[in-house]
Amino acid sequence: GNSLNSFFMTRGTITALPNSINKLLHDNGNLFVGGYFSYYGGILANGYAKLDSNGTPVAKTVFNATAVSSTYGASIVQLHDGSGDFYHLTTEGSGFYYLYKMEADGDLAGLFTQGLVLNTTGTVIAVDDDDNLYVGGDFTTVSGTGVPTGFSRIDPTGAVDLAFNAGLGTGFDTTVRAIEVYEDTVYLGGSFTTLNGAAMPGGLQYFYAANRLTGAIAAEISAVGSGPDATVYAIKATANGVFLGGDFANYNGNPAAYLVKASSTDASHIPAFDSASIFGDAAIRGIDIGLNGDLLISGSFTNYGGSPTKYGAVVNATTSAVDPNFRLNPAGATFKWGYGFIPKSDGYVFYGLFNTASGSVRRGFGR
Repeated sequence: GNSLNSFFMTRGTITALPNSINKLLHDNGNLFVGGYFSYYGGILANGYAKLDSNGTPVAKTVFNATAVSSTYGASIVQLHDGSGDFYHLTTEGSGFYYLYKMEADGDLAGLFTQGLVLNTTGTVIAVDDDDNLYVGGDFTTVSGTGVPTGFSRIDPTGAVDLAFNAGLGTGFDTTVRAIEVYEDTVYLGGSFTTLNGAAMPGGLQYFYAANRLTGAIAAEISAVGSGPDATVYAIKATANGVFLGGDFANYNGNPAAYLVKASSTDASHIPAFDSASIFGDAAIRGIDIGLNGDLLISGSFTNYGGSPTKYGAVVNATTSAVDPNFRLNPAGATFKWGYGFIPKSDGYVFYGLFNTASGSVRRGFGR
């Protein structure tokens, strides 16, 4: 479709605009929503809600407020084991961020050290097939344990993985904003320019990859060169290539505004994907994969492919051609940016930071 035909609504007392960083589509069609909101549908939600396919909160939709140190949910990510359990990154707004492992109904999951504390901001989380948790941000400790600045791996019991973390030394000079785990490679993107107190190989900045088994630099970026020249906000890895989105203009010296495709073998630039016609006018903050393999890109742009499309576009993953039938332009919407899509058989769920559409309060995301 090319428009938002209905909106899910976050309503009630809201102390900050919802900032829905990650949503999960459960196997049975339910949506799991994490963001900067305190109420959903008039129900105290503390940054998390479980919804049916129509956007209606289902039973046990909110966390036990006495068990979880949370006012807002910064991010959520589902485990790969089919259990429906997920990791949840939260904040109370006091500068500290917390990590929990939750069951699908909002109860605390067992066998995990709940409420791990990041001493400063956490921005992103990811999970691998062994249920290891990866956390990015600009923190330096996890519950008092020193970790590489901006990043840590945590095992399924909640213990900091010191052996893996050792591969990154003292960490990055500033914020990690994107994590993508693909097979045995952990891709990282952000605002950082150095690692372990020194320049990275080849003058690489804003992008890095570690071997998932050892924590050492991954062979999958052996030909990346200098990589992107500004912040990376989103990474999506596939067998046919690794896609990076951000506010960069070049990749290893080659023009590649906001979106680039690199080799999944060595991260070398794939120029056949580049096309001046696809360049937008502002940063890309989310990259998802559609049911047919297309890229679903989101961000703060207001045109893409030479035509107006606000904050979301569908792009062919091989040719870079923009789908002319998808032009997201919700009438009267007050947006800041889009964060991503969830593909559905009958369209998409689009989410991000926006406030109104068609004169009504429609906060957080829409379908």
